[in-house]
Amino acid sequence: MKKNIMKIFASLFVVAFAVTACTEEEILKSDYDYVPVPEQLPTVTATLGEVTGASADMTGSITFNGDTTYLEKGFVCATDVDFKVGVVSKKVAGPQYAITVDGLKELTNYYGRAYVITKNGIAYSSVVTFSTPMLRNPLTDFFGSYVQSDYLYADEKLEAAYGGVRFVEIPGNIKQLKVVNFWDGGQEIIMDFDLPNKKVSIANTQVIYKHATYGDTKALPYNGSALGNTPLTGTILADGTIRMDSWAAAVSAGTFGRYKYSTLVPATNSIAGVYTEVDYKADGTVEATYKDAIVVAPVAGDLSKITIKNFWDGGNFSIEAVMNFVAGTFTIAPQVIYKDATYGDCKIFPYNVSANTVDKSGAATQGTIKAGVLEVGSWAATVDAGTFGRYSKSTLTKGSAAAIRTSVPPVSVNVSDVKPVQFKSVTLQK
Repeated sequence: MKKNIMKIFASLFVVAFAVTACTEEEILKSDYDYVPVPEQLPTVTATLGEVTGASADMTGSITFNGDTTYLEKGFVCATDVDFKVGVVSKKVAGPQYAITVDGLKELTNYYGRAYVITKNGIAYSSVVTFSTPMLRNPLTDFFGSYVQSDYLYADEKLEAAYGGVRFVEIPGNIKQLKVVNFWDGGQEIIMDFDLPNKKVSIANTQVIYKHATYGDTKALPYNGSALGNTPLTGTILADGTIRMDSWAAAVSAGTFGRYKYSTLVPATNSIAGVYTEVDYKADGTVEATYKDAIVVAPVAGDLSKITIKNFWDGGNFSIEAVMNFVAGTFTIAPQVIYKDATYGDCKIFPYNVSANTVDKSGAATQGTIKAGVLEVGSWAATVDAGTFGRYSKSTLTKGSAAAIRTSVPPVSVNVSDVKPVQFKSVTLQK
């Protein structure tokens, strides 16, 4: 059917004519090109709604003129008025006649129209024109790394937590994200977002893990006694956490796990808290320790950054670190960490221990994430007149829960304290 429609869309008008030898195209088009009673074709109108950098909301209406049975209805958009270039079409099922035509390109002029296919042929609405603005994906705040924690259905105890989950943009798609490694399963699935209602869902057909013996594992709703056959749903919480409702990791023979809920916490939130800093001199000895004096927090709307407040006991200055949770690394660009009354701004710069040189070219200081500890690589506290200190490294270690300040967002399970689930040792439940 789609092949027929796309060939028909190439023309605004349907013309019937006889030929002695029919081509394949003419045979494919013949079902709908012939209009025995043109005046019975329905009248179709199209109304344009909200337009984003990747989509356009369109609503249609049908006035029947005798032929009241239609085979298909929908909308088509293209970048030329002949509907041959950049064509994006969407069918509409059910009684409603409205849809979001997505997959459009930003900063582009489009022509759109509604269509209805009946046994008499195809009827189009008048053409509406619109331009897409620059794309600002409303799901941008969700891009990044997450920590997933699974809580058992029976007693809500934590079964496992792992930090290898990532939410990745699907270009041109403002309602779905790709989720990599959900349930530590090594797969890629699609999560649907309903931002107005703060809801997410995962289609019940998607595979979250492939088991060598039992086959495809899927995330299905679970009510305590039976599995559902509908999408798994979840809620977007105020702090950016996504909480999936009760579910089971199911195969055809049973389940690998049954969970009261699972949380997907932004990795930047999971390391938020109060830290103790230890600065090591170039010879490896400790120069200073600042106990429970450093505050690490997420950057609102950016899951790739954290702020580090009072680093080097620097008078409550906040600096930013760019995180790469997949690689277990981070970088700190040259930033002010302290203001000296005599010498002015003191910044963090990379330091070469063996050459005893400070790199003031603008390069970032490198760091690593090791078992929950943030280790800042060799660096120097530098002013224009020289340096206040040169360090082989500084370690930031999170304090106890009691030391965490109320101004810091909620802290999730420390990934380093929990071992990931091992599928080979999980007992299959029927």
